Amino acid sequence: MATKSNNEELQLRPGDMVYFESNLATGILLERFWKDDEPWWKYLLRSPRRSNLQYFLVNQFEASEGNLLVSIKDGQFEYYAGK
Repeated sequence: MATKSNNEELQLRPGDMVYFESNLATGILLERFWKDDEPWWKYLLRSPRRSNLQYFLVNQFEASEGNLLVSIKDGQFEYYAGK
């Protein structure tokens, strides 16, 4: 898992991934854009169905960059930098 010091601001980039362990969900950041004067991200979310963990759903969502960064810093999401 990639980490940054408290003094270093995390810079999200297309291709970066986040993992939400409680839902076994992996998100892949696709595109940064502006909405309501703040940066947002389009991302793909891959997660299994609870009724059948072998069957995965993939959906596209949007989230504000601020909410993503808070979830990463709070440890709710594991962050993996793309190359």
